[in-house]
Amino acid sequence: MEVSTALLLILVCAIQSNLGITSPKSIFEDYFAFKLSRDPLSASYMGFHEYDSLTPNNSVAFLKNVVRSKCQDFHDQANNLSRAEDIYVCELDRLYLDLIEYETEICMRGIDLEGYVFPAITVFNGIQSTINYEPSAYEFNTVEDLQNPLKRIKALPQRINDIIEALEVGITRNKTYAKDSLDRIKEQFEALYVNDATKSIFYEVFNQLPTQFGEEVVTKLQEEAKVVISEQVIPAYKKLDDFIQSRYYNYLRPSIAVSSINNGVEFYQEALDFHFSLDSVTPQEVHDLGKREVALLRAKVEDILEENNVTVPISELAAFIRAQPGQTFEDQQGILDFMEGLITSVNKKLPDLFFESITSPESLNVNVEPMPENVDGFAYFVRGSKDGKRTAKYVVNLKNPADLPKFLLTTLTLHEANPGHSMQSSFRMIYSLPDFLANLITFPHSMGAYGFPGYTSHKEGWGLYSEFLGVELGMYEDYRDLLGYYSGELLRASRLVVDTGIHVLGWTKDEALGYMLENTMFSRPILESQIRQYITNPGQATSYKAGEKVIQIMKAKFSKKFGSRFSLKKFHHSVLACQVPMKFLERCLSLYMPNPEKENSKVSLI
Repeated sequence: MEVSTALLLILVCAIQSNLGITSPKSIFEDYFAFKLSRDPLSASYMGFHEYDSLTPNNSVAFLKNVVRSKCQDFHDQANNLSRAEDIYVCELDRLYLDLIEYETEICMRGIDLEGYVFPAITVFNGIQSTINYEPSAYEFNTVEDLQNPLKRIKALPQRINDIIEALEVGITRNKTYAKDSLDRIKEQFEALYVNDATKSIFYEVFNQLPTQFGEEVVTKLQEEAKVVISEQVIPAYKKLDDFIQSRYYNYLRPSIAVSSINNGVEFYQEALDFHFSLDSVTPQEVHDLGKREVALLRAKVEDILEENNVTVPISELAAFIRAQPGQTFEDQQGILDFMEGLITSVNKKLPDLFFESITSPESLNVNVEPMPENVDGFAYFVRGSKDGKRTAKYVVNLKNPADLPKFLLTTLTLHEANPGHSMQSSFRMIYSLPDFLANLITFPHSMGAYGFPGYTSHKEGWGLYSEFLGVELGMYEDYRDLLGYYSGELLRASRLVVDTGIHVLGWTKDEALGYMLENTMFSRPILESQIRQYITNPGQATSYKAGEKVIQIMKAKFSKKFGSRFSLKKFHHSVLACQVPMKFLERCLSLYMPNPEKENSKVSLI
């Protein structure tokens, strides 16, 4: 039976609860409700509609006094139950309790380090661009439900006041963003300033309100929404915009390095631990690991070039390939059609590596969509909602179709769609995980180790490992597509070097750009955008390569343990069931793939 061990684990824990034995279930439920209350916008987007009328409270006093206290309380509850000698707790639940301890420790440390002084105002993730107010985020079953979007836009001015307050604290504490993080936000703000409220992004949901409760009810709400948008929402955004331009810009940190802020070295180490999610490693160790990985990958690329009689430097490969016939696109639709064809081709091959339970058409369903005009970046994945109202989305930057390199799209699609983030997200929604793991809430979106962890190294490590699976699935038959795969690998390895170089080792932006131009196949504009992201979100870029290496280490270790009994399908199923910080991965895998012959050991990449 394909998942017998997993079913047995779940069954044992379920029996414990049904027998009335003290169970962690209530802690899991209460903790998840607390996390949803911290980010009710994401709660609605995920399909938890009991939060549709709420907005997050991020005032500094609330964070320091209420949120920190709640995190301490859940930490103590989980710790006490996990270590109670007179109560039986099954091993899987004990692991989940330890994860609550892990998450709440991060919550408390993030508040103590004042991570809230870096609220979401950047070009990559800002309240002016990342706006979760689309109609599909709501459920309208009663006439009272129709009021929820209005309640939320009425609360926007206070949310913006909280952001201004946090930025002011940052100024007084010498903890501010670098200029690169705020480039182009002015135009993002200005895109919101419409004269006609019905053209506002905040009005979209009111345009699509259902009329089953009477057209007069809808009309009244629409009229009120127009007034709120014109007289409250837009002025609030202008207030934040003016504050940033006229005051905050005067206090931007002069260095791109986060280590230059007050307690910056400690801040970066915490961010590195947050995203790496292994036992503490130093920036220098990560930097050196990256250089070793880059050297190994460059050697593999050189072998491919030699086999195909190509004598072009790595830094010029992208231009060389793009100049060849059939390697560019003329329009957006051509790209969308190509990528949908890739997804179909990959999906047909996935049963070779995964159990049928997670390769059904429903589980693998993902739509390819163009990136909104006011959002920067290359590509990203957006999960579907648990209520089925919104399908998972693979969003790609199609603003300049002729500039999108075709040879990179296979590896990119494996990462963002299947078997990457789309399958990863789908698995969380159909598998028997506690809700706080099945629906990761990471809010507040901010810089560094603040809020709740999104288990970045597992998430992005799996995405990068999925690119590797393209080799085993035969997706890189054209050597140029294989070079595209190694291009992605080089990018992620270079990030280990550049992220640590920027934030701790004194690298300039030009040094970082020069290193990436020399060691990756991406264009200057793409790499400039990438480097702005590294400056903005310290440590996050290191998670991809770190996570992928741990998964590969675990595969080798469990393959050696089980020998001829090793099942790659079961390993993949277990890794997806164990969507945990990497420091917990081996412990979790050992529950799903038990082998008593050897004890677990500390994972080391260094």
